[in-house]
Amino acid sequence: MLVPVTESLYVPGKVGATDKVLVDIGTGYFVEKTPKGAEEYCKKKVQELRVNMERIMNVVQQKRKQLVMVSEQLSKRGQ
Repeated sequence: MLVPVTESLYVPGKVGATDKVLVDIGTGYFVEKTPKGAEEYCKKKVQELRVNMERIMNVVQQKRKQLVMVSEQLSKRGQ
């Protein structure tokens, strides 16, 4: 495998023990988990991201509708 040293520099590496893996939980923090635990964590995060994405998409759709309504009102007043 290749291990990133910088954004553009990778060095060859070997996988050691596979009974524990490090999971990046954000802001530079890592947690040691079993591969099964890491998989469950990642699935949970993906599900949370999907739910948040759907909420944001709904808000964006509402804002676009509001923008269209405001644009129409401004066009009527400008005539």
